[in-house]
Amino acid sequence: MRRLGKALHVTPRGNLIVRADEVPPMGAPVVTRRRERVGIIVDVFGPADRPYVAVRDGPRDRLEKFVGKTLYIPPRRRRRPPRRRARRRPPRRRRRR
Repeated sequence: MRRLGKALHVTPRGNLIVRADEVPPMGAPVVTRRRERVGIIVDVFGPADRPYVAVRDGPRDRLEKFVGKTLYIPPRRRRRPPRRRARRRPPRRRRRR
């Protein structure tokens, strides 16, 4: 898992603000060390070398328990390519003589 940063506080609008170590991808899931889901990244702002990240998911009181904890971005699951199905060929037409 990649370390995202430390959770600082919850805003009145219900976003959890995290001080990140690097710029994370938008929409990435955020979890705790025990892989408990915190939310998803909805905004990245501040300086590029140590940005702030807004994480949103669920009610405000649920997010407050993560304040002060170190949060992580789980590794991406590789998607299997879809299985290719054999195409059905139309029946051959017979030539008339």
